[in-house]
Amino acid sequence: GGTLLATVDNVPAFLTRRLLHERLLDYYGPGKSFVIRRDGEDRPMPPSDIVVADLSDWRYRPRRGHVAVDPELGRIAFGSAASAPRQGVWVDYHHAFGADMGGGEYERVREPRPDAVCYRVGPEQPYRRIMDAYRAWQQDRHTGRPGHTGHTGPEGIIEITHSGAYQEQLDFDLDPGDRLELRAAEGTRPVIRLLDWYSNRPDALNIRAVSGNCAPHERPRIVLDGLLVAGRGINVTGPMGAVVVRHSTLVPGWSLEPACAPHSPEEPSIVLERTTACLRIEHSILGTIEVIGDEVSEDPLDIHLHDSVLDATGSDREAVSAPDCRHAHAVLHLHRTTVIGEVHAHAVRIAENSIFTGRLHVARRGIGCLRYSYVPAGSRTPRRYRCQPDLVGPGQAARVRPLFVSERYGTPWYGQLADGCAAELRRGADDGAEPGAYHDLYRPQREDGLRARLAEYTPAGTDAGIFFVT
Repeated sequence: GGTLLATVDNVPAFLTRRLLHERLLDYYGPGKSFVIRRDGEDRPMPPSDIVVADLSDWRYRPRRGHVAVDPELGRIAFGSAASAPRQGVWVDYHHAFGADMGGGEYERVREPRPDAVCYRVGPEQPYRRIMDAYRAWQQDRHTGRPGHTGHTGPEGIIEITHSGAYQEQLDFDLDPGDRLELRAAEGTRPVIRLLDWYSNRPDALNIRAVSGNCAPHERPRIVLDGLLVAGRGINVTGPMGAVVVRHSTLVPGWSLEPACAPHSPEEPSIVLERTTACLRIEHSILGTIEVIGDEVSEDPLDIHLHDSVLDATGSDREAVSAPDCRHAHAVLHLHRTTVIGEVHAHAVRIAENSIFTGRLHVARRGIGCLRYSYVPAGSRTPRRYRCQPDLVGPGQAARVRPLFVSERYGTPWYGQLADGCAAELRRGADDGAEPGAYHDLYRPQREDGLRARLAEYTPAGTDAGIFFVT
């Protein structure tokens, strides 16, 4: 009812050690905040075996038969080697984040594709591995499916139906006219772990166009949707058409060390190598983009980023560039994007409502426009319109620089502007919202609306304030 006070159950707050200890049965179990299974058993560990503890430095040791859980650090400890699982531990859990961005279980809007053939991967599905489904699509593509006459058409969907980890080498060789989509089913968050499979070649997720003799409209297209890719990046080669990464995470720095430090901060998430691909990033998180190509005989590539975080794991590292920090032979189009790192590109056609924490340097200043964005002093850019720190002047530039709650991927508040950020920046988008990847949350407008309602309904003689949970 409207008369009840808001409690911790009414907000997306963190699960603390004290809260879990006091209300273990409310948060532990199937369909709740988390559940633990061991040795492949369908039955979860009973709550009587769970001990809530502080596992900082792994000092606490539970008794035999018990398992210690630290919800704040995400750690699990068993009492001894004798009581530890022999076949592994499985945990169902929920990971907090500030927006519907990157690989996640949130609802994603998808266009219907009635002509595409769907190949489902996961437990109790026709295919257990991604490459098995890919090879089946290739075979059906060229020979026709059983019970059908002729070819099945170029469109195929490989749908992962399970929020598990998939460890396999992924090589997608595409013919002219091919249309392939690798996606997560609604409500799932599959993890693709790319490991050291071969000692004599790269272990990235390879996307290759195998034929160079095709018209531009026949170039193959691939879509990655709803995935989390860790361990390596993506390599794109050959005469590709569109390469679309949407609602996905390509872990910046490939994987995470303790405290969310990047494992390989210098390594790129996407390499566009001698390709014609048009790269489109939507509602995603990724690391560096590296462009390798012929700057003399080839046109620059188009790279579009929408509502995403492009994270080079440091403002002094290259987020977009060619090898040896040269200009990437690419034209950028950025909309509501947060870039952590430097950008060295042929040109920027448009950058609006975006944030660049490192310097932006373009070879062609006469092309394009920056509007309602932040770009550091000393950048070489096309013409700018109502950008910061231009509006406050050189003497105030330090005051309006972006301050983030966290710049480390893996933390729930990753990429969010801090409350202490200057108002000129927090409300610096063309509609008064904050620029960057979290623009569409409209946090300043929602805060203003809440303050107006508080002022209207606060009883006389009392004060009301807003306390942010995250």
